[in-house]
Amino acid sequence: METASPPRPIATRVHTEMPVELRRPLVTEWSRANKRGLPVDCFLEGPCFDAAGNLYVTDIPHGRIFRVSPEESWTQLAEYDGEPNGLPLSPDEEVLFVAMTRDNAVWRLPLLPDGSTAKVGRFASFHGTSGPDGMAMDVAGNLLVAHASLGSVFVLSPQGEPVARIRSCRGATTTNLTFGADGRTVFITESETGAVLAAEWTPEEQGPHTT
Repeated sequence: METASPPRPIATRVHTEMPVELRRPLVTEWSRANKRGLPVDCFLEGPCFDAAGNLYVTDIPHGRIFRVSPEESWTQLAEYDGEPNGLPLSPDEEVLFVAMTRDNAVWRLPLLPDGSTAKVGRFASFHGTSGPDGMAMDVAGNLLVAHASLGSVFVLSPQGEPVARIRSCRGATTTNLTFGADGRTVFITESETGAVLAAEWTPEEQGPHTT
């Protein structure tokens, strides 16, 4: 990237890092496909915060989901096969949704008052050669799911029903998304062509399209 003057450097700091006792330096199916078969002790994705300041992250190669307290204490909430990825909270912060990319599904993790989970299950299933990647939640509780091989963002109702499909106007590798400042423009990364797409979505548009 070229600019008239060098960009202002902004330093980072370590907010938290996975404790040694939770790391798993193992060869997994994910590391074979992504890291030349080398052992990978963790690979974090999908950060999101709740109102209490708890941070939720996924560990893709080992199928784990963690909660990190404001005091930086790490707690494993769940462990499943399926390479968890994107991670949004429901508007009431009572449910965590997890993009299980290799399982080609989105899972639902109810969060109990004591910090544990119960009745974890599949919220929605997809097809295609890849799976759900990044996700976002609108204010009405509709879940927007970027699918990394179907060139689409799927909008699911709070009950998991498909209500809309936002199709890529470029390639098929739609990997992530976020809402703009207006709360209705969805910005989508399309990794195959290196493009950022935009589409309009408001909760009032929900409901199956019929012809």
